[in-house]
Amino acid sequence: FVDKIKILLNNSKFTGIIIALSVDLGSYKEIDNLNFIDYFYVRNKDDYNLLNSIYEGYVEYIPDLILSNYDINIKSKYHFRSSKTLKTLKTSNRMNIVYCFANPLDNNINNINYIKIFLKTNYNHILLSFNTSTSLKESDIIFNKNFITMNNVTSGLQIISTLQIADIVVCSRYHSHILAIKLLKPFISICNGKSNKVTKLLKDLCLTDLVFNTENLPSGIDYINRNRKNIIKRLKIINKNNYKFSVTDSLNKKKRIIGPFFIDEKLIYHNVNSTIAMITEKFNDINFKQ
Repeated sequence: FVDKIKILLNNSKFTGIIIALSVDLGSYKEIDNLNFIDYFYVRNKDDYNLLNSIYEGYVEYIPDLILSNYDINIKSKYHFRSSKTLKTLKTSNRMNIVYCFANPLDNNINNINYIKIFLKTNYNHILLSFNTSTSLKESDIIFNKNFITMNNVTSGLQIISTLQIADIVVCSRYHSHILAIKLLKPFISICNGKSNKVTKLLKDLCLTDLVFNTENLPSGIDYINRNRKNIIKRLKIINKNNYKFSVTDSLNKKKRIIGPFFIDEKLIYHNVNSTIAMITEKFNDINFKQ
């Protein structure tokens, strides 16, 4: 990906600023190779520390752009008013538990069996499908329908509106964690090491106590109910951290003025050869005159 971006830059006359959003380096460690980027918005603290050691002053830590000053409640209010199902769930006497399973992470026989058992308990169980593709390996809709018959929530507005009426969110997908934090919804993370970016997120935000195995969902529910006020208070503090991001402000930034900088290798080769040719020509001219 980095090489492709560099090729595009080499073939263009673009001279503006380059901003990298939601950076997660993963196993990529060739940090000097990113020197064509002016600003980095990084989503975990390990990568922030690594990049900031080289590009200090041009790196910001934001776990996700949704946690910045973006208001996700505005549009979803209309959808909530128009949904009879959500109104019914909101006024129900039973606790609403919203599940954001991830097909690639949760699709094994043990997880499915534990989930089946728990979905028989006396709560309102609501499934949200973040991935709505037709891929057997990726689609959350296909996964959800494999083990229980239930109406699946699929659109972005439905996802936010449904999370708003949740008492507890059971999370696998990365952005289900992010949305639960943004909406101040106590959640249980059942990733348990299956997603490296979720593991880093919970560690960075000091929320690792909310991690439970699938078979321990009842214990997780009990823990949330006993610590609800404290958990919501912690989520409020995270939201008050003021992760700032603005498209307008970003586009008004100036080019990075400290190194390391990206230099076109072809240009270096051309300039070196031109310099050698010039020196050689001067040297030969001096020898001729002598």
